[in-house]
Amino acid sequence: MKRFGKSVRFAISGIAHLVKSQRSFRIQLCFAITVIILSIFAGLSTQESLWIVLILEAINTFVEELVDLIDRSTNSSARVVKDVAAAAVLLASVFAVLVGSVVFANAFFDLSFAYGLLFGIIITASLFLLGLLGGGYR
Repeated sequence: MKRFGKSVRFAISGIAHLVKSQRSFRIQLCFAITVIILSIFAGLSTQESLWIVLILEAINTFVEELVDLIDRSTNSSARVVKDVAAAAVLLASVFAVLVGSVVFANAFFDLSFAYGLLFGIIITASLFLLGLLGGGYR
């Protein structure tokens, strides 16, 4: 049981590192909390798929830290690895916004799939314009 307790402490330490050091993780965590609250008000079950974005952000951070540890130069292969990991987070974020928009547009406004999708596209475009989905290079 002591080993399990140690493992949990290490995991919590990793989450704390993500919250303290990763702006994108904090933004996505705020969105996740918002989605949970909206789901409760809409009478929807909590959307399990929203957690994939947070998990992918954690994996992205792991990949970036590992690549930096192995290769501190601006190696093009290292850059590609980091870019692909970031792309996975971006794709998951975009699809989470689109799916969430369809679900919430239907739940709150009784809108069809097409209108919900249009609403999601507008939200996604707005977030891109505001720069909330981007993380950029350090």
